[in-house]
Amino acid sequence: MSGGSKASEETLGPPGSERRRWKRKDISAEGRMRIIYALGQSRSSRWEKILVNNISTGGIRAEVPYVSWDDLHIVGDLTEPAWMPNVLDIEVEALTGPPQEIFFQGSARWYSRIGDGPDYLIGISISTISQEDREKLLTFLGDEGFI
Repeated sequence: MSGGSKASEETLGPPGSERRRWKRKDISAEGRMRIIYALGQSRSSRWEKILVNNISTGGIRAEVPYVSWDDLHIVGDLTEPAWMPNVLDIEVEALTGPPQEIFFQGSARWYSRIGDGPDYLIGISISTISQEDREKLLTFLGDEGFI
């Protein structure tokens, strides 16, 4: 393959192999999410419960009840001429040790309805995470052999 970026070369492997940059750990962890309006960050939604079903150093996949609430969409306001992705505040229960949370901000990369039901799967990439929360995440993933 010629002309490919380093990132794309890192993600490609033999046919049928995993094509993602990060190993993902399947989990079942409760969390919550709110949407922050990207343009000016002057509005935010209420917190909604989510179910995180996989996690990596780059992001999560979560089940959410809907993709829009409190007049904010997880992706952003596509009617705005200066579109920016909305910011998602995410809090996930720590997966090992004493009760604690991992907090980060990210953005929706994709979403898909689950069957005929009302729920959706959403892929969220991590854009901002504190050093303390990154260490919690890395400790969990390292303990599980996913780094």
